[in-house]
Amino acid sequence: MSLFAKPERDGYTYLHASSVKQNEAVTILAFKIKSTDPVIAHNRFGHIPYRVLTNCMKHCKGFSIEKQGSKKSLCKGCAEGGTASKPYYSSQKRKDNILELIHMDIKEFPINSYHQNRYTLVLIDDHSSVGWIYHQRTKNQFETLTSFKHFRALTEKQTGKIIKSVQTDHGGEFFGNKFQTYLKDNGIQM
Repeated sequence: MSLFAKPERDGYTYLHASSVKQNEAVTILAFKIKSTDPVIAHNRFGHIPYRVLTNCMKHCKGFSIEKQGSKKSLCKGCAEGGTASKPYYSSQKRKDNILELIHMDIKEFPINSYHQNRYTLVLIDDHSSVGWIYHQRTKNQFETLTSFKHFRALTEKQTGKIIKSVQTDHGGEFFGNKFQTYLKDNGIQM
């Protein structure tokens, strides 16, 4: 996957992600910043590592952050939450088509966001490795199901494909009666 920035439109710079396999671009973020503090950019991009911000700056026209200097420290939220998780090793076997398998998980941040969201539903397509996130206030099955319904409507309408199966960490938010019933009623395997 590669990131690139489109020229400004209405004062916003649009970051796009494109997959070589699919040869299509998806807008992942629009922002109205010329150059910003790396800590602010780190927070706005969902606490991504600073090396990813540096790569964005190298490869995305129009995206710039101020020099960080020699200090490479974690933000308070990442340090308290211990967000450095074990790496997932890439699989040699991928699904043949987009939306055949969606990996889902919910991550918790140690502090609430500006909009009082503490959790993030992360969805990743197995074939393309394209990811989506939905911020949530709670980790319960109702809010998770609502986010999944929005994701399903968006991706199925945009791609013309249907979600065939999902894979989770077997957390309670995915195994509630409402969520399971929704998946079964819509022919989505778990």
